[in-house]
Amino acid sequence: MQMERGTILSDWRPHPDDVPEDVSQILSSHTEQIASTALTVNQQTQQIQQRVTNTTFTTTINGINGEIDKISEGVNKWLVEEYNRSDFTFPGNNTSLSTIELLTDNPDVKPLKSYTIEDTSSGRSGVTQSSRILYYVGYAKFSAASSLTISTTSTGKFYVNGTLVSPVNSSITVSMIEGWNIIEYVGNQSRMNLGSNISEDSGCTSFNCMIAVPQARAVRVRNQFSELKVDVNSIVSAVGDVTTYSGTDTLISRMSTVEQTASKISWVVASGSSSSSITLTSSMLSAMTDQFVVKNLDGTSTVISGGKITTDLLKSSNYVAGSGSTYSNTGTFFDLSNGAIHSKNFAVTSSGAAYIKGEIVASSGSIGGIAISTYGLEMASTYANRLVLSR
Repeated sequence: MQMERGTILSDWRPHPDDVPEDVSQILSSHTEQIASTALTVNQQTQQIQQRVTNTTFTTTINGINGEIDKISEGVNKWLVEEYNRSDFTFPGNNTSLSTIELLTDNPDVKPLKSYTIEDTSSGRSGVTQSSRILYYVGYAKFSAASSLTISTTSTGKFYVNGTLVSPVNSSITVSMIEGWNIIEYVGNQSRMNLGSNISEDSGCTSFNCMIAVPQARAVRVRNQFSELKVDVNSIVSAVGDVTTYSGTDTLISRMSTVEQTASKISWVVASGSSSSSITLTSSMLSAMTDQFVVKNLDGTSTVISGGKITTDLLKSSNYVAGSGSTYSNTGTFFDLSNGAIHSKNFAVTSSGAAYIKGEIVASSGSIGGIAISTYGLEMASTYANRLVLSR
């Protein structure tokens, strides 16, 4: 409602609160986020579970994100793009080769038509295939990481989260991550024939082809979550960040987990194929890692990696330096940076001078060119010319 005082009416205009501050920025945004928070209390099992998730879809090359008014149109559907096969140059002129790289390497080739089909056998069989390269894409959200086996008679290439999945014995087994997954198919005059519908899998909570529209097969899906589970036996918290790229084999996965029980506390941090863990009990501290680093206040570090220790100084717990710069009063000190060794009866300076208290016992060897033998100390190799020092 607009109220004015006076005799001259002004034109209608929107309320300032209804106008975005930066319309151009909103219209050009290529990122869509879907966030959710869930709290579950199971009184029967005495368990409380709280979960916060955030999924970000970003199209980086010649693409747009799913529009809100179209997301409802993509429920349980695949997006299909049909390309004219003659618009492409096949490697070695082998027209049977049709991979997703054929599309990503030719971004200027546009599809003849794009449309959606139902995630059903009848929907998939209605796609044109003569002289066409067919591209299918769908996004499946799974409540937990799981393995999914699908029977197929398709001769094209399947990709899950950017990774090529080859059919084996007329079936494909794929690993679905927790959260949103990108499923793609490229066929050269070959429809995508599946024996089951992914949208009907028990682990699939949502299937939609309009979450993002990969016009150049360059969609990034980032699944972030934090979770806290509490029951009478343990408290487990986890934070994860998994990013997958459509049309590539790139998968970035990071996750940390903390578990506390009455008898132990454990920490696990994983990134890609590497991970580190620490377990603390009443009698043990166990650590498993590729590299263990202890940083000192002076900026130096002690590193344990591959069974090797890299540091500057080693000192026994009872070490007490002597009054001079040679021997110690008690204990042993190694200066690895300059090679010096200081102990109570033996010392080596940084210049290489050696000091020994007590006896030298040896049955062979040499000192300054003088050989040690069973005769004593020898200065020559022949009996006639040698000098023998003995008791």
